[in-house]
Amino acid sequence: MKTVAAVAVALGLLLTGCASWPDRGPDYWKQFVEENPPFSTEDAEFFPFGEVERTVLLEEDSKFTFKFVETMNAAPLWIMEVREDRGGFFIFQERVYDGSVIRARERKVEFTLSEAEYDQVRDVIINSGFLSVRSNFNGNEEIDWNVGVRCGDDLKSVEFNGAYPNEARQVVYGVYDIVVKPRYAEMAEAPTFKPDDWKTAPENQPLR
Repeated sequence: MKTVAAVAVALGLLLTGCASWPDRGPDYWKQFVEENPPFSTEDAEFFPFGEVERTVLLEEDSKFTFKFVETMNAAPLWIMEVREDRGGFFIFQERVYDGSVIRARERKVEFTLSEAEYDQVRDVIINSGFLSVRSNFNGNEEIDWNVGVRCGDDLKSVEFNGAYPNEARQVVYGVYDIVVKPRYAEMAEAPTFKPDDWKTAPENQPLR
């Protein structure tokens, strides 16, 4: 379902207008976050490029910023950001079938992580191996990822163009479990995210 909807975005079949969006309560979103995580497949072939540089070093008490952007043909599908102050947001796509047309809108949940959650995100980043991967991966899937971590002035930002190596999957799904899944109830009341230009909206940009 996720891939079909993403293809619809890419083909321009998704329309943001909708006369009435269904009233979807917390139970719906609890199931949604289980069934619609960022897309990846272990069967995707991929080829790593670039240098192996550990440009960011995280210690047990390091302050950091993390950002994940999932796109198809540059259109964002999932976005997660965790900032140094433990604040952040995630953006998700809500869809509804209107006859033969799939309508969609983006919605945004802002949050503040607890100290324990922030520490857990750091542990996921360190233990995933993401900080030691090459700078670019090309693969054979339609959906792209960008994962970035900043600590002080140091930044590691990696493009996964249709590629999902284990290090990327572990960091993305680990952060998703900590940040998104516990906040499913907030998704029911999340405001619509509708920037003037989604291509240039700061929320949609990779970490820089």
